[in-house]
Amino acid sequence: EKYLQDNCDGYIIARLAKVFGSELGDGTIFTNWLDVIDRTDSIKCAADQIFSPVYINNVVEAITRLIENDCNGIFHVCSRKPFARIELLKILLSCVNKYISKNIKLIPCSIHDFELREERPLNISMIPDKLIKATGIQLSDIEDICKIIVKNKFEKHEKRYG
Repeated sequence: EKYLQDNCDGYIIARLAKVFGSELGDGTIFTNWLDVIDRTDSIKCAADQIFSPVYINNVVEAITRLIENDCNGIFHVCSRKPFARIELLKILLSCVNKYISKNIKLIPCSIHDFELREERPLNISMIPDKLIKATGIQLSDIEDICKIIVKNKFEKHEKRYG
């Protein structure tokens, strides 16, 4: 980033939050949790890490608009609102419970309780205001995307086993 800022007249630096998708099996946060929900009755989840995950379709649209609008500078590509991991899991479980009754015990913990390759900061949230102002992008609501992910899972399940 520093190199680009020092050596280029025009540049776009897109800082991406944790990116998630909506395709089952895509290896992202919500679809991974759905797999865990299928296999267990309890989930250990960090309650202390705050971040601003962003939907993959929003990432593609944001970068496209930044280029098309000939923007310049640093832009945060993230959700409008920061969340604790456990909040996101609760949103997903609320959507799941509209299809099935599964009582998942949430075990709040610290992000530092997980064996990670490197220590993670507690607050990695970002603010997309500059991106929104420069591009006019409408960022997806996390709950709306969770509803789509869960609906896709259970509609496919009903077609396969129903």
